[in-house]
Amino acid sequence: MLSAADAVGDMKAGAGAIFYRPDHSMGATIKVVEDAGFVQVVSPNKGIDLGMSARGSSTFETGAFTIHHQDSPRVQVSADSNGESSYRLFGPVNQFGFRPEVKLINGVHGAALELYDTADKLRAVLGNVDLETARTGIVETRPPSSLVLFDKEGKVLWRVP
Repeated sequence: MLSAADAVGDMKAGAGAIFYRPDHSMGATIKVVEDAGFVQVVSPNKGIDLGMSARGSSTFETGAFTIHHQDSPRVQVSADSNGESSYRLFGPVNQFGFRPEVKLINGVHGAALELYDTADKLRAVLGNVDLETARTGIVETRPPSSLVLFDKEGKVLWRVP
């Protein structure tokens, strides 16, 4: 089935297609709006879906491939027009709606491995990271060889070198 959507509320005008399996369950969708395009493929039991997206404006573009398990992202690979690429692994959602996350980033400012806790707080970074001193507002860029550990409020507990 092909459809064209009109602008309604905060929905953007666009076009889309839905592809059904022989049992009439949804198998895949394609949607295109003014500033983005999306493709989604759903497993037969609807537990896993694969999504691809590309979006942007005249000054910034990004693309991502995401694997969801039961409507929750589990793996995402993305790249943007600023030169940053990332690989993210998500744990299951806890009772507060957060999940632990591991993020590997490589960009124009260097590479880093970031670890987030179940409260969605950055807890450790191996590699490049910008640290801002609260009193002065001065931003220090840590070298690629650095390791920084944070407490649950986001304050630096320990760093080397």
